[in-house]
Amino acid sequence: MSEHHSKYVIVGGSAAGMAAAHAIRQKDARGTITVLSEESDAPYFRPLIPFLVSGRKQPDEVAMAGCGPYTGADITVRTGARVASLDPAARNVVLEDGSAHGYEKILVATGSRPYIPPEIEGTEAGGGLCPADPGRRSSHGGQS
Repeated sequence: MSEHHSKYVIVGGSAAGMAAAHAIRQKDARGTITVLSEESDAPYFRPLIPFLVSGRKQPDEVAMAGCGPYTGADITVRTGARVASLDPAARNVVLEDGSAHGYEKILVATGSRPYIPPEIEGTEAGGGLCPADPGRRSSHGGQS
């Protein structure tokens, strides 16, 4: 049996998942909506990353949850919630931490991962950022 239950569960907290949550809320004002995101940071507007890195925006200014159409929308976002398995017959999602979440309707909106061919020089050097956390930012007055 599930530890949690929502009418709608969305797996993936990026633009597609959050837009779907908002669209569902517009059609169903009362149904519980839970977004399961494996990322440790709350969903944020990725096109605003250059402004975050340059210091023209703060992390709370690029956050999706609680902003714009998500303000007061009563959408639960669980970060660090990596899905281990999905059982459509039982209408149940099990997370890697062992917790379970039941649902009536589910949307899997996990997005994609970029493919960087291994033959491109310098790709092994790292240096990527996770801009949502200012402690991990490495902005040195950059401009976009």
